[in-house]
Amino acid sequence: MMRKRESTPSLRSATRSGMENNDMTALALEIDIAPLLDGTQSTKRTVAEKIKAAAIDIGFFTVVGHGIDVGLLDKTRNAGGAVE
Repeated sequence: MMRKRESTPSLRSATRSGMENNDMTALALEIDIAPLLDGTQSTKRTVAEKIKAAAIDIGFFTVVGHGIDVGLLDKTRNAGGAVE
């Protein structure tokens, strides 16, 4: 039995127009997750819907507003590159 897909905000129309113009910047979706840390139930739900839509419609997204130090992120990237 197939489950009916719940309605979520769709990103397809936004990404389609960018892809038709061969503009890959349309796929560089950023989602601010700061409201997940200290927001209301409503704002948390909105962020969750954006994450779900990006995962379904695009397949990936960039997380911002997480509070992780940029220096630590750079060190992690550099360490990963050294393993290659």
